[in-house]
Amino acid sequence: MEFPQARAALLILALVGSFGCPSGGDDDDATPVIQPPAGCSNFSLSGVTFDFNIHWFGTDYLQDDLLALMEGQEGFTTFQFPFEGKVVELGPAPEQSGKMAVKVEELPPEEPGDDWEPNWLRVVYELPLGYELPVAMDQELLAFVAMDITSGSLVHGFAMVESADDGGNLLFLAEPSTTGLVLRPGSSHPFFQVVEPVDRACPNLTEFQCAKLYNLAIRFQVRAEEPEGPLGETFELWPTEVKDFVLGDVEFRAVNVWSYTHREINQECTGFDWAQDRMSFFVTRTAASPTE
Repeated sequence: MEFPQARAALLILALVGSFGCPSGGDDDDATPVIQPPAGCSNFSLSGVTFDFNIHWFGTDYLQDDLLALMEGQEGFTTFQFPFEGKVVELGPAPEQSGKMAVKVEELPPEEPGDDWEPNWLRVVYELPLGYELPVAMDQELLAFVAMDITSGSLVHGFAMVESADDGGNLLFLAEPSTTGLVLRPGSSHPFFQVVEPVDRACPNLTEFQCAKLYNLAIRFQVRAEEPEGPLGETFELWPTEVKDFVLGDVEFRAVNVWSYTHREINQECTGFDWAQDRMSFFVTRTAASPTE
């Protein structure tokens, strides 16, 4: 039996098929074209670099000297140095054109004595254009430098933290290495529960003789403010992208300097781990960041 409603529906479909589509209509079975994320084509920021010198009881310990010592002694694969004091130098490094320097000097004791000489930590650094350390001359703070060669490659970072009198909040944190993080994400991390690269199947960005480079995103999740509290927001950043977030009533900015890996790797190319995911980022105060 044929129902009137069904006949009417079929007639409408036939009319739509005859008059509703242009001549040579679209192929409904064609695979839709999905455009890659815009961040796939982003190029990197200039890298974050730093070298430090620790002056400790009259002796200078340069970063390269400490690294050589670590590489030459079995079991000495990590180095962490927190140093509290006052900023006594902040500006262009006279010995390296284009670099900046910050020097944190030990505060004198109540009765220093005639032979007292302050210990100090000096960092010569470079940040992407427009960014500066959110610190000021004569500011009291805690500076932190670290190196780790557990993986066989140098992973290092540095940070600046407010003095306890100012709240003890982090001012700046740089993870500039491409082969790992010096601070492990999690509940004890200054900022993040999660920091991980994300492969969004970007097209090739650059082709080398040994492989083809393409961008990754970095996924961040802000840690909980309290030990048993809820985790913070999650966001992804492509190279050059930034995100402002709040932790402990302070607004910070996360900056993806670069994040990438390679595909179509020529197996005859050795001496470089082409397959490893690589990323670099830093976190600073939003108030001290460029507005554009």
